[in-house]
Amino acid sequence: MAGDPVEARLRRSDVIHGRLPIVAASIGIAALPLLPPLGGGTAVVDIVLLGAIAITFLWLGSTGSPAHLPYASAVALIIIGGAIGTFRSPVALTSTLTLVQDLYLLLWAMVIANLVRTPTAMRTIVRTWCFTAPLWALALIAYVAGSGSGVMDPTTGTRASFAFGDDNGLALYFVAALMVIWASRTPRKPLLRIAVAAPLLLAIALTGSLAAILGLLAGVFTVVTITIAIRRDVVAATTFALVALVLCGSLWVNADPIARWAQSSQYAVIRNSIGREASSRTGRQLLTREAWGVYQADGSLGAGPASTKTLLAADQAAYVKEAHDDWTAALVERGVVGLLGVALLFAAFAFRAAKVADPKRLTGAFRRVIPAPAALMGAVVTIAVYSVTHEVLHDRTAWAVMGLVGGLFLWGRSEQGAERW
Repeated sequence: MAGDPVEARLRRSDVIHGRLPIVAASIGIAALPLLPPLGGGTAVVDIVLLGAIAITFLWLGSTGSPAHLPYASAVALIIIGGAIGTFRSPVALTSTLTLVQDLYLLLWAMVIANLVRTPTAMRTIVRTWCFTAPLWALALIAYVAGSGSGVMDPTTGTRASFAFGDDNGLALYFVAALMVIWASRTPRKPLLRIAVAAPLLLAIALTGSLAAILGLLAGVFTVVTITIAIRRDVVAATTFALVALVLCGSLWVNADPIARWAQSSQYAVIRNSIGREASSRTGRQLLTREAWGVYQADGSLGAGPASTKTLLAADQAAYVKEAHDDWTAALVERGVVGLLGVALLFAAFAFRAAKVADPKRLTGAFRRVIPAPAALMGAVVTIAVYSVTHEVLHDRTAWAVMGLVGGLFLWGRSEQGAERW
């Protein structure tokens, strides 16, 4: 890449030093656990991300390099569907702000995707994630050990949420960090990686997030299957997958007895995670039925982003809450167009991750930074699992992973530039 004219222009940047946007993005990565985007109390963190977006645009403009926007087509459909629904929304202002949030998160992913164009930049951002995540996990563990409760939200009981204010969102951050550690093999020594991963696993357990547990298991299953296919052959990978699926099926059949055992456990962590599976499932099913009623009443154009709770309250529904997953939220609030956008987004995300899952497809320099890229496919699967139980597409962590995958797809492949879309 030494003769790349883009690289030469980047080095000649006079407006902003090339390291400044990387530093800004790294600070954003380190601050990911500090609450969902644009919510209460998040102003400082979002100012950091908005600053990183602005600095990145100025930096790209100073070098004459175009800004690549991975997933732009899918997000455009999501926003168009939401905009159509906004005209019919009972909370038009909130719906409009949600559309702004959609654009904001796309630009956050753009920052990561455009900055990791060199192995050095990729290494800086990845290492920031790998070394700050365990520190957040240790801080969470220390607080729980000292107080015996969650942070910032007393209603969570023993489900710890720390500064994130959302135990499920915090758990997603920790699972994503594990996948990034796996993909980059950071730290390089296996014993140190185990030492770094251990507090992350404990922190996930303390959050009591079922989505995180299921997402992590599904992600690990995916990574192992892909790795076997790459190192051995498809037959061996298929055999492993079938055996694992049979074992998972047997656990699914016995889910209720396992849940009852967990409910009577002496350990609060087990009671507040596996033990509440049945009640969580019942609540999601009820909410889905009620949201489907809203969709039938409002039609295929959608009722406007973030309007589900208001509409359910107006209908005096038994379970008044915002849509509990991305797919239901897209259909009810953004209509068929928005649902198509979400499907296209996950398809594009998975496509890019699949294209870089085999380390042989990466250039030598990027392969040294991301020696096990199949783990990024595990992160995709984790986020996909989350999407059927939570509105994960409002989460900065998910978009940071999308940006990382999009950047590796753009700049890291040995056949660079062959399939950019």
